[in-house]
Amino acid sequence: MMLRACAREHDIAEAVRSGRWPLGCEPELRAHVDACRQCRETALLTTAFQQARTDSGAAPLPHPGLLWWRAQLRRRNAAMERVSRPLASAHVFALALNLVAIAAIFAWQARHGAQWMAWWTGVQRQVAGLDWLAWIHGASLLAMLVLGTLALLGGVAVWLAADR
Repeated sequence: MMLRACAREHDIAEAVRSGRWPLGCEPELRAHVDACRQCRETALLTTAFQQARTDSGAAPLPHPGLLWWRAQLRRRNAAMERVSRPLASAHVFALALNLVAIAAIFAWQARHGAQWMAWWTGVQRQVAGLDWLAWIHGASLLAMLVLGTLALLGGVAVWLAADR
């Protein structure tokens, strides 16, 4: 076993890498390879590795600018996703709140039956007779309807905003 490298070993490896081996190099280098076991093995291994690299079909790397651009795009998309998570949670919360308000209005209407417009005639009579407690009851009913309408419109606005 030889511990030191041959002085021509680097020349052999360079000739194989540049594609000059065996026909394009000097005859004295070929004669040296025939005589030196270490250079013969270097030529054989370097040729085998170069052939394996060629046969592997490794795709060439894309341009570094393209890699940088893709990384920036990926980072920007991840940041947008992180930012939109709380916004999506707020939309879900607003939608749930509106659904609860609508359910409360329907439950209130179911309890009062089909007489939900009868309050208007009662309001007119109470205003004329100045029965303020009954009028406040009628006004609270009107306020409930207005708030229900606002809740419904708010839900539609949230849905439209989330759609864009």
